[in-house]
Amino acid sequence: MKLITSVLILLLVLAIDIENEGAMKVVEAGRCDEKLNEDCQESKCDSDCVRKHGNLASGRCNAIEDCICRFPC
Repeated sequence: MKLITSVLILLLVLAIDIENEGAMKVVEAGRCDEKLNEDCQESKCDSDCVRKHGNLASGRCNAIEDCICRFPC
């Protein structure tokens, strides 16, 4: 009986702590754009972008053949 009481008190304390802190904090991530170079080649653009800004970045050629890199700010 004492074990059950201890477990219930522990759960109550944790529930109050989670309510005060919040179980999850939401972070709103932004995306930044950067022009890397002109005369864009799709495969080179993407690899250059990933090399410069990490695995979450991606590079694409736009309509006027500029390499535009998008990455988390």
